[in-house]
Amino acid sequence: MVNQLRLAVHSKRQFKRVLGLINNDRQDEIVDPQVKDLAMNIAVERARICANFETQIDDLDWINQVLIHFGEEAQQTKTQARKLLKTKVFINIYDLMTGKYDRRTTKELLKKELRTRPDRRFRPSTKILKLFLIKS
Repeated sequence: MVNQLRLAVHSKRQFKRVLGLINNDRQDEIVDPQVKDLAMNIAVERARICANFETQIDDLDWINQVLIHFGEEAQQTKTQARKLLKTKVFINIYDLMTGKYDRRTTKELLKKELRTRPDRRFRPSTKILKLFLIKS
């Protein structure tokens, strides 16, 4: 859907502006009906992804599997596991959700990617998922 949005808007600047509105949950401010529909669909898809991720991040076994895959030690509690995942593993939430673990990076490179690729930003609204956000 993001690629469809990219084609629907006519400039890179406009694309970033629309993505900024989506990321800040202000897609109702978009005037063009076609772009607004795409923005709404993207927002709904992100909400679905957020709900799925929230379910997974609440499962200690899943978090420990991810930690082990990244070469970290399994933890005894969800809180410890989430903290270790947040501080030691830097990966885009979309890549983590889709199992693209080879996309692991450093904090600085992840920040740079999020600045240059606004379509890869994720703005979850729940407390659990906010743990994983970094400032870019």
